[in-house]
Amino acid sequence: MNIGFICLVVYTENMIKLTLQQLVTGNNTRIMKQWNILKTEKDYSCAIERLDEIFDVAPGDLFFEEAELLGLLINEYEDVHFPISFRIH
Repeated sequence: MNIGFICLVVYTENMIKLTLQQLVTGNNTRIMKQWNILKTEKDYSCAIERLDEIFDVAPGDLFFEEAELLGLLINEYEDVHFPISFRIH
């Protein structure tokens, strides 16, 4: 049995989220987590762990878009919570 997946990234004023997705291939079911803006250190840690799990996915893989989204969310969190200033004197 092969069932495809639906990929929908929703951008709103203050939220970016990836909808829950499912891929069924034979007896293997893979489910993607729904992600929102990272607001807490726990959210950030979970996102880092998940990205580490799926980091090497190839374009076209079910989890490639999730990896891209996690990269954006992690980058935004780091920009806000760990700013780096470049000062040239």
